[in-house]
Amino acid sequence: MSGLWCCNAGHCHPHIVAAIRQAADELDYSPAFQMGHPEIFRLAERLVNLMPDGMDAFFFHNSGSESVDTALKIALGYHHALGEGQRTRLVGRQRGYHGSGFGGTSVGALATTGSRLDPCSLGTSSPGNL
Repeated sequence: MSGLWCCNAGHCHPHIVAAIRQAADELDYSPAFQMGHPEIFRLAERLVNLMPDGMDAFFFHNSGSESVDTALKIALGYHHALGEGQRTRLVGRQRGYHGSGFGGTSVGALATTGSRLDPCSLGTSSPGNL
């Protein structure tokens, strides 16, 4: 369990290793669609207690890139559901890092990429796809 953005606790930290070991002993994998890992539900309950009233739903991801891509899809889907499917412009910070996924790279032109991608201009393979 490591990554460029996840190394602030140090390598092989004993508390983190113990938590990973305990989680793997209980249930090492759980599909994200039909069910969830029991710890995710416990975490969601803890988060609900920290949030203002009305903020009681959570959608967990494996990475920030997945979170950004999903947020962009939710925004497009929201307007599509309201009958405003023509609203496809996505806004992000110039030279901002919004993840390595297609959506994240489309809303923030980094100096190394030089230009923004426009996923909405690529079209879809079937009607109704976002």
